[in-house]
Formats: sequence, structure tokens, C-alpha cells
Amino acid sequence: MKQITLILLILCYACLAKSQTIDLSTQNWQIWPDASAQYENDRLFMPPYQPEQMEARPPSCGWDRLAEQKEAFFTRLPATVEQFAWGKNGNDHGICGDYAGVSWFSTEIHIPQEWKGKRIVLHFESARMRAEVYLNHRLVGYELINGTPFTVDISRHALPGTTHRLNVRITDPNGNFAWRDWDSFMWGDYETPPSHGFGGITGKVTLEATGKSFIDNLYIKNHEQPHRITAEITLHNDAPPSAEN
Repeated sequence: MKQITLILLILCYACLAKSQTIDLSTQNWQIWPDASAQYENDRLFMPPYQPEQMEARPPSCGWDRLAEQKEAFFTRLPATVEQFAWGKNGNDHGICGDYAGVSWFSTEIHIPQEWKGKRIVLHFESARMRAEVYLNHRLVGYELINGTPFTVDISRHALPGTTHRLNVRITDPNGNFAWRDWDSFMWGDYETPPSHGFGGITGKVTLEATGKSFIDNLYIKNHEQPHRITAEITLHNDAPPSAEN
């Protein structure tokens, strides 16, 4: 009975904190390999990230000219720069055509007017390797862990009823093209785990709005008994204290 009551409470809470989602993956994205960008000796950060304390890195061509690059490619997500730029270095023999370095993934996002007062986030299913997220040229998100989901809260920067420019700076510093998983790679002074040498946004990207109170995470664990599970729910409440909550 207690388990049933808990499930009902969770369902009621989920209904009250109903989210709205826009799939940005189906939009047109520009990919531009920024071959002049420096990355080899960058300082790397581990979570918890604080983007406001990090150095912003604009494209080498400048923000105003990023959307005008003739060498850019256009696609939907997920995508990697190697899909379009393989062999652009003049050598496509074997794995020699790999592109290592910085590339920019760009699109426009419209924030609905009815999202005013809501919590607004960007959800990335995965990226490789480092992702620096810019909204209207402001660094708002950072992720270094390869191939894992991450969220960027843009509530303080997104203006409902307007269109914003979203630019994601992807850095692919190294990687292999084999199945071996024991070779690590150096990125400047840092040793990084082995992974395949593709750079890009390798999962879907969504724009989501919720209330100030929301379910942040739901983790289900199974047991030896086939009809038993353990649910771990993380509830987050950013709403100011009031008589109602």
C-alpha cells in the first residue's frame, strides 16, 4: 500500500510540474571547422563547472562572421565534423583524414513567450569531446566528460518571446579508430581516457521549460525478485518560500 501511495504522489507531482520540450536536433545546424583555433595547451575543468569563471573563447573568425563561413556544412543532429570534413587536410588515406581540433555547431532557438518565469534548460544527450555552450556569445555551459548527458540552465540568459543564437564549441583533441580501450591520450599536460576520434554533438539536443519545482532525476534499480524495484527520485525546488509551498 505504501508503494502504491508513493507512486501516486510522484505521478501527481509530475503532472503539476509538467515540462514543455522543443527538439532542436531537427533544426538546421551549421558546422564550421575552426582550424586556426588553439586548444593544445588549454586548461581543462572537471565538474562541478562554473562557466562564469571560465575564459570565453570566440571563433577565430569573430562572432560577426561565424554564420558567413563558406567552408561551413549544414545538417541535423546528431552529427560529427568528420562526416563532412574527412580528408579536407589533403590526405584521406586510412585514418589520416581525421579532423582534430575545434569546430563550431550553431543554430537559432526561439524561446516561447509563455515560458516567462519558467526554468529553461538545454539538454544534450552526448558530445565529444569538450563542449563549450554559448548563448548570444555568452559562455553558459561546459562539459568535458565524453559521451554522457548534460544539462545547461539558461534561465537567467534566455528572454521569452525572442530568438537567440546558440553556438557550441566542440574540441576533438585526439582519439583512436580501433576497438582497443587501453590506450590513453595526452591533451597538453592532461591524460585523457581512450575514446574514438570523432568530434561533434553525438546525441539529440532539446530545449525544455519546467516550473521552479521539478523532478531532476529518476533512477530505477532492479532486484533479484522480478517484481521488485527501487526508485531513487531527486526533487528540485527553486521556488521562493510561501504559504503554498
